[in-house]
Amino acid sequence: MTSEYIGQEGILHYLQYRLSCEGIHVSCEEMYFVINFILSYCLAGVQVQYTFAWLIAAYPQRNWIDELILMHLENHFRKLLDEKPKWRGYLSKIHNKEVLVLLSAKLDHAKSITIDRMETVLYLLSNIQSGSFSLEALELTEWPYVLKEKYWLNKLNRLCDAVQGCEDSSTTCYYVLSVENIYTTEMVESLLTIFTSKVSEANFSPNKLTTVLSNFHTAKWNLSEADLQDLKNATLDEWIDGMDGKYTTYRGERTIRQLVALIRCNGNSSEQVKNNLPNIEKSINQINDATYEVENDTIHSLESELFAKHIEVVAKFTEEDINIWLEQRQRAIKGNVEIDSLEILAVINRAVELKRGFSLRDTQKLAVLALLANDRSTLAQVSTGEGKSLIVVAASIVIALGKQKST
Repeated sequence: MTSEYIGQEGILHYLQYRLSCEGIHVSCEEMYFVINFILSYCLAGVQVQYTFAWLIAAYPQRNWIDELILMHLENHFRKLLDEKPKWRGYLSKIHNKEVLVLLSAKLDHAKSITIDRMETVLYLLSNIQSGSFSLEALELTEWPYVLKEKYWLNKLNRLCDAVQGCEDSSTTCYYVLSVENIYTTEMVESLLTIFTSKVSEANFSPNKLTTVLSNFHTAKWNLSEADLQDLKNATLDEWIDGMDGKYTTYRGERTIRQLVALIRCNGNSSEQVKNNLPNIEKSINQINDATYEVENDTIHSLESELFAKHIEVVAKFTEEDINIWLEQRQRAIKGNVEIDSLEILAVINRAVELKRGFSLRDTQKLAVLALLANDRSTLAQVSTGEGKSLIVVAASIVIALGKQKST
């Protein structure tokens, strides 16, 4: 760092001056990092000596690494970062400077790291003040997954400490990560903050939090801003009872209205599915309407008086009516007369009711219509226990009779 290598003595001069006046407030590892970082830039011919000299002179010793990391990040992303002031705040809260040294080393090989993901890493590191990290073997792009788990475990452990312990914080943390993925980090943060404010209630226990999170994880309940506001204004037990009443219907089956609300709040729902929801909801309400009729123009185009006379309201179809309808549909295929998916699904629903004694659940109807409307939908998106077999059969029949391509 003398003039022989870097062309001027400002950096070494300021470094010696700061350390002699203030004493040494950085570790050997931190000093090695600072010196090696400066030398690597100087030996590479990058003309930033005055920047380094100013950094050493102007910033507290504890922030030297922070500023070098910011310089490294701007060099990595090859741009001046608008996020720099926010990131400087995050870095100032990270007391474990060894993890920042590791981050800098990983950054040289992290070609696919994005600005958003880097912000997530810095935010999480700034909010985890205790515990060890196992990050050495991981690529920088993988850090958010480990850090998120550590972040939520720390929050849960603080909540548990306030009420003398939890039975299984790892299970609760799993639910937290799942709910965060479905809704948003902000929603989960709000939920835990409100829960923490309830610890003084007589019947409070961390296990209630686990149960609540499990209900969101399994989609038994939905989480909305209105639900969080209700939690603020009620006791925990009152709120849980209210959520059960709000989201649990007869025999635990959800209505199409509840399903639409769940999908709209689910962060994993595709925009295409969300955009199709109004039409899907309208179609299912029509199928559920006991007065839903087969369209007359379809009947007349087939020139079947018998068909028109016996098949009007789908909810009143007999097996014979369904057979007649199917014959007419087969004739329609030959005559290039189309009958929409709604009519076909309504007849399928009635056939299931006649054969099995129950009709398709709204969940199953929604799954069929969503699969038909969204080219990228797959059955993997349908929850276990929703009757995938019936969904597959119904979708296949609609595709076959509607002359859609099955994939």
